[in-house]
Amino acid sequence: MNDNDREFPVICTPSLLWWVFALGSAIYGCLPILMPDKGVGHKDDWILWLICGGFWLTSLCCIVYQLVTRIVADENGISWRTIRGANRADWSEVGDYYDEEVAGGNGRTVKSTVIARESKVRFDKNWRNASNLKTAIAFRAASAKAHEWGFLGARDEEEWPQVFGYSQRNGKAALAAAIVLDAGLIVLAYTMVHAMYVKSIETYHHIEPTTIASSVFMLLLVALYAIFVNGACLPRYRQLSKRKNQTITVDRETLTFSDGATVLTVHWNEVTDYYWTCAQKQFLKANNLGRIETLHGPVSFYHEINYRSRLAKIVEKYAVNAKQREWRIVQSYDSLETPSSVADQALGVRRFGYRNRTVRALVGLPTICTVAPMIAVACQYVLGTPVLIVTLGLSCAVLPITVYGWAVFFRSAIVIDDDAITKISPLGELRIRWDDVQEVKIKPLGERSGGYVKSDRAKISITGYETNVGDLVAEIERRAVNATIKRSE
Repeated sequence: MNDNDREFPVICTPSLLWWVFALGSAIYGCLPILMPDKGVGHKDDWILWLICGGFWLTSLCCIVYQLVTRIVADENGISWRTIRGANRADWSEVGDYYDEEVAGGNGRTVKSTVIARESKVRFDKNWRNASNLKTAIAFRAASAKAHEWGFLGARDEEEWPQVFGYSQRNGKAALAAAIVLDAGLIVLAYTMVHAMYVKSIETYHHIEPTTIASSVFMLLLVALYAIFVNGACLPRYRQLSKRKNQTITVDRETLTFSDGATVLTVHWNEVTDYYWTCAQKQFLKANNLGRIETLHGPVSFYHEINYRSRLAKIVEKYAVNAKQREWRIVQSYDSLETPSSVADQALGVRRFGYRNRTVRALVGLPTICTVAPMIAVACQYVLGTPVLIVTLGLSCAVLPITVYGWAVFFRSAIVIDDDAITKISPLGELRIRWDDVQEVKIKPLGERSGGYVKSDRAKISITGYETNVGDLVAEIERRAVNATIKRSE
């Protein structure tokens, strides 16, 4: 593409999801207006208003961020505007550009970064016009250190060696978050239950059965949320504490693993394979491990290692003798699927469903939000007390999500045979013959892989939540021999 064909300026703005966050926070902030007069007494109204004030502030911040933040590239240079101010640089002042991990370097957030006039300008793939902006920067920034977009640490321009370890700050932050959230849940439960009991005594001069039922319901919700909080935070703290002395050092020739007591050094041509594996006892994917097989023994690392994606890119680039030149999942203890029948295996049919622990946990939360309010409403009806419209409305609002989620869990699947790929969903079936497949796109997402299979008339999406998704991607690549395979970060 020549310069005349390129349209300028290229305007890049944050994702529209910020508007969704703003709207959702504003709706939650309006809940006190919808509360009936027989709800929480006037002595405790300030608690609700304080909580909803936080939602309003969140909504305002999202709106300001969306309206203010933008990056513009034109023929002469690049300009950017944030809440802290605006700035501009000519193309000759752009010193470097690359993709990198941010937010603690735990591999969950990858942003594109431009170094201009000693400032870092960051955006990610979810921004509008992000791909066009990256193309314009690579085309115009001729004086930059890099000649094309690459992952920081895995480019030829980098300095070696590079050391990867575990940040104990992240583990301590997880432990502190668990403690603070547990304390907040205890305070919230006590405040709400105490307010309901006080209101019952002030209104009826005794404790109503409905008050007892509502208190039990509130305590159950708090207990369930505490299980999710501690299940997400404490395994992370335990794993990081156990691996605090482990490091992986890499350069262009060797990979060295050390745990403080032993040291293992191998050359890149001695690496035979690498993949992701899941620990058998896991909660919300807290125990995913990366494993590098070598001629001298395996090297494993916890997925919270600092700059995990950078390490993965380096392994992919230099482990030239590996059995497969990409990260994949080789086993999934997450699965709740029954094994394929002998007849299906003989016919080359493979079924990749969504019946796994991860999807079950994701569907469990809206299920609780649907069933628990219904139980509360039923108790209120049986005891002859007024039914709160807000409680019933919450249950009705979440019910479609719950029904669809369980339908996906039990029914949905991607079925592969020698003739075609078929997507089965609660809304019907979609089938694409392998001869008609024109494009396959693979999107690595940490330990997961997503993407799609596309023909001229249909498109089947791969969410990354399918059981044994690594095998699914491998099967698609093996069978779609006439398609164009695309890979993205």
